[in-house]
Amino acid sequence: MDMSVVDAAELLRVSPRRVRALIASGQVRARRIAGCHIVDSTSLRAARHVTRPMSGPNAWALIVGPERATWLNPSQKYRLRRRVAVVDQSPDRLAVVASWLAGRGRAEAYFCPDSARLLGDPRLVATGVSDPRSRISSEHDQYWVQPGYLADVTRDHLLVPSRDGQVRMGEAPVEVPTPAPALLVAVDLFEDGQPRSMLAAERLIRDLVLWP
Repeated sequence: MDMSVVDAAELLRVSPRRVRALIASGQVRARRIAGCHIVDSTSLRAARHVTRPMSGPNAWALIVGPERATWLNPSQKYRLRRRVAVVDQSPDRLAVVASWLAGRGRAEAYFCPDSARLLGDPRLVATGVSDPRSRISSEHDQYWVQPGYLADVTRDHLLVPSRDGQVRMGEAPVEVPTPAPALLVAVDLFEDGQPRSMLAAERLIRDLVLWP
């Protein structure tokens, strides 16, 4: 989706001049029409990744919370808590957290002949645009598959990997609570890359306690 430099600056929480600098450096994609830059909103996601990803275990610990993160010992939990305390002082928590959670794993696109059936599958956890808290009506769906079920879900729903598929799905390495943790929903919305998704992500994370 295309957007103006001013709108891109608002989403990135930077000045329009900074957006133009990102365009000039190639970090944000844009084309010129009638002398004005038109920004490709999907390229903003990479521009906002501002720090190194966490390891997979730490990323999922942050997602599910300290009570469920049984794979971390008390010392590891303490260090993660201290790291999270720093981001609470950041002017852009979402960009930092999205960078951290890039280590959670990737979702892939699939074509699904009957995507309505996915919603009732207990092996799937709706996230991103598919979570009601996003308040977004979309032709696409986003899910995380509970551990060990991706092959079965792919077979049962006749899913076919496709770059243009309407379903994005990844297999979680740990059990994901239902409904999905708000932090996971927010970051999946952020990585959707569409302006309305990114704004919904900002709304969800604004008052969220990251590590209660």
